[in-house]
Amino acid sequence: MPLVSLILFSTSISISSLRFSSFLAYSSTLEAPMLITHIYADKDGSSHFEDKSIETLPSGPLGLMSAPLAVSSMILRENEPGYDFPWHVAPRRQYIVMLEGLVEITVSDKTVRIFGPGSILLVEDTFGEGHASRSPDGKRRRSLFLPIPD
Repeated sequence: MPLVSLILFSTSISISSLRFSSFLAYSSTLEAPMLITHIYADKDGSSHFEDKSIETLPSGPLGLMSAPLAVSSMILRENEPGYDFPWHVAPRRQYIVMLEGLVEITVSDKTVRIFGPGSILLVEDTFGEGHASRSPDGKRRRSLFLPIPD
């Protein structure tokens, strides 16, 4: 197994109880997993964050690829600057890929995370308390929604 050469640049900003981390990683062997943040509801309907690692494997000259992840369609979304959505459940199970801007998401235990371009979320809190989302910087957000088939 080849050694992994990883250069990691990290920026971390704390604003009272908020945490924002931005990472830029480079691997000369490209064998680092991709990360997805999972937002889900437990049996009591409380929402939580969970960090998941998605395995990628060599795929010849195409680089590394994960196993196929089933999606049913693609939705492009743009939020107006300064949006603030109170508590709501996800309308369906879906991946959200952040393209531009930031989103601050709060789950049931009041944990707050901020996601920026390149972040991938798997949103499955389709019942219960749900989550709240807003623009932490007052700017627009563009994202890609990829619904998961039932």
